[in-house]
Amino acid sequence: GHALAVLTNKPGDPARKILEHFGLDGLFCAIVGGGDIEVLKPSPDGIFHCMQVAGAAAGSTWMIGDHHADLCAAEKAGVKSAYAAYGFGSPGEYKPDEYFASFAELVGYFG
Repeated sequence: GHALAVLTNKPGDPARKILEHFGLDGLFCAIVGGGDIEVLKPSPDGIFHCMQVAGAAAGSTWMIGDHHADLCAAEKAGVKSAYAAYGFGSPGEYKPDEYFASFAELVGYFG
């Protein structure tokens, strides 16, 4: 029952092709990357775009990421944030609303 979107700073076309290749593209209402929007994370513009496509309000939107740019974008957009510690980045100075040590924890929280 959740609307899902992908927001990446990687180029948007290859991101969509990868998700399509694995049959995952249909799970997302938006797949947004570099070249799709003018300013990338940590700008909140991509979050606002995904929220508009999903018809979501800030109070019901989460940004889940593994890098401080994700948490910064969430803060700037006024949405909740979750840090995926099993990813590649670090939270930097940002304090997420939730912290997940594994994908199973994340799914359990939102499932």
